Amino acid sequence: MEMIRFENVYKEYAHNITGLADVSLVINKGGFAFLCGPSGAGKTTIMRLVFSAEKPTSGRIFISEEEITDISLRQVPYLRRHIGMVFQDFRLLTDRTIFDNLNLILLVLGIPSAERKRRCLSVLSQVGLAHRRNAYPLQLSGGEQQRIAIARAIIADPLILLADEPTGNLDPDTSWDILQTLRQINARGTTVVVATHNYGLVRRLHAKLFYLRKGRLLPKEEYPQILYHEGETMEEEVVLPTLESTPPEKSILAKDSVPKAINYQGGFEPPPPPPDAR
Repeated sequence: MEMIRFENVYKEYAHNITGLADVSLVINKGGFAFLCGPSGAGKTTIMRLVFSAEKPTSGRIFISEEEITDISLRQVPYLRRHIGMVFQDFRLLTDRTIFDNLNLILLVLGIPSAERKRRCLSVLSQVGLAHRRNAYPLQLSGGEQQRIAIARAIIADPLILLADEPTGNLDPDTSWDILQTLRQINARGTTVVVATHNYGLVRRLHAKLFYLRKGRLLPKEEYPQILYHEGETMEEEVVLPTLESTPPEKSILAKDSVPKAINYQGGFEPPPPPPDAR
């Protein structure tokens, strides 16, 4: 099953600035993919289009085999229930504890109090920070803050996790730990897309790779050799075996759609739909 598909996507900005030019790509369900290229190449633009923070100038975009090219503003929140986002600068609420940063996401989704607590503790354990649940973001190291940002992104059990330069402000060892955390999340069935220009990490983890330059997706034969070990070529997309999962029962754009359930010990059950806003 395809999770993300771009068909001949263009994105133009004011003053004839090209964000993307004729980009076509596919990332399968349960896949792990890197978006690489220099600053301004179009990596973040792809993520913003997946997240529906922007619309393409032309072309078509599909998420979970549903077209989102021209979705309405009313449908955007329902799409975003299924997408988690991790930023380089963490974007945590510094006046709230780590637990409260996570709890707020579930509160907005209308999850009952007892279930919110269970999920917060579960996801904190997943990223190895259950013991810091009462700390404030500024009391944590950069690596710990990024782990909390990842926990926040996956607490609603998304189909897709987007990580935009998640290791940009971290040292090499911490960067590798963060990447391993993303890989563990991927192994549970979540499709993970990482935008990075840290080629050292790309070389250490074989995964599907897209290299962009000036908004264009380069053919594989034009990828910089720095992306490979000597004598090596990049493998096709690696899709790890996943534990039993259930796809959404309804359209991901439906008001009462729910995220998938991932059935593993200590995992999440599908949350109920948010209360009717009437």
